Amino acid sequence: MHAAVRLPVELLDVIVSYACTDGGRAACALRLTSKTMRDIVDPHKFHTVAIPDAFRMKPFLETWEDSTEKSKANLRHVFLSTSGVCTGLPRLLGDFLIAISPVASTLTLITSNNESKHPSLDIFADGEVFAQSLTFPRLTHFTLAVPDILRRTHLRYPPSPPIPRFPALTHAHFAMSTCGHL
Repeated sequence: MHAAVRLPVELLDVIVSYACTDGGRAACALRLTSKTMRDIVDPHKFHTVAIPDAFRMKPFLETWEDSTEKSKANLRHVFLSTSGVCTGLPRLLGDFLIAISPVASTLTLITSNNESKHPSLDIFADGEVFAQSLTFPRLTHFTLAVPDILRRTHLRYPPSPPIPRFPALTHAHFAMSTCGHL
């Protein structure tokens, strides 16, 4: 760490910004090296977030709530898979989407509409998440993989006027079969 101390903070900041694009592993490791590195990494720790299963959403949200506004504002890329049975998944998913919606630029959401795994996981039809005025003002790329959504879901829209939920969206990708086809 002696050589890194001699590097200008601006240069360390650029290096850390590139290192923290791996889903969070580099940020976690770098934060543990010293107080100086923790302070440098903090604004970049949420740049790219990968949550591979539903069990990790709650710890992420707890960490998110305890973080600074500067580190929250830096979130850009989110990968979320809701695999695994998790109590209260629709509400947890709603809280997650509400937390990231103001700042995320790309979102990949892989979920299951399998009633045996996730009863009433119908977030895009009549779930509490989209009943609210939830918008993603910075989201440009959205990938959604929901097996059998067209067969199992009856889309219902609220009686209110439509809300422009994705005003910056330029790319939308939908996978409506198994996740193995992504």
